[in-house]
Amino acid sequence: MIELLKLYFVQTGCGWAVLGAIIVVTVSCLGSAKGILIASSHAAGVLSEKPELFGKMLVLMALPGTQGFYGFIGAIMIAMRTGIIVGHINISPSVGIAILIIAICMGIVEYITAIMQAKAATA
Repeated sequence: MIELLKLYFVQTGCGWAVLGAIIVVTVSCLGSAKGILIASSHAAGVLSEKPELFGKMLVLMALPGTQGFYGFIGAIMIAMRTGIIVGHINISPSVGIAILIIAICMGIVEYITAIMQAKAATA
């Protein structure tokens, strides 16, 4: 186990980058879930009075869900950059840590924008 930790976190930056990919997907999906909750709760109130607006409300409820998809795309880009997909890991630990920091920032931004997108959709 210690040899694997040394390999993926000390000798290469792959462990840091994979941790970043996990964080970006998790945080962006949490933001999407919260955004969909906000949008759907407002849409439920509108649909109780005007059920004919279901099609429009469905689109507005789905908008915050796109942020989770963007988090997934970010994780795929991280996997491509690190060489995980092709099986050739070619990054240093400093690059892996940089990818981790970028992924954390990306996850936070997507979390916030999913909630703001839901608030804009319900306005």
